[in-house]
Amino acid sequence: MRYLFATTNANSAAPYILATGKAVMAPGGFQGSDPILTLTSATELTGQAQTTIHYSDYNISIPNVPQVSDVSDTVTLALAFTAKAS
Repeated sequence: MRYLFATTNANSAAPYILATGKAVMAPGGFQGSDPILTLTSATELTGQAQTTIHYSDYNISIPNVPQVSDVSDTVTLALAFTAKAS
């Protein structure tokens, strides 16, 4: 994912997200005190992220398959990552 820019918290990111429809990284979470990134050393950064993707946002229709009772319109994507400087 590409971000328009990064800011300290979701409150300061929200106006830009609403105005542009683009992603803005808020590594401090809602109030700036809930970090999604952790500096584990001078050359390593770790973090976790989760988002929900709606098929309908991408004009993908779920096929009707016999004997399949239910397929959700959403997929949750969860990532745990480590970034190392080279």
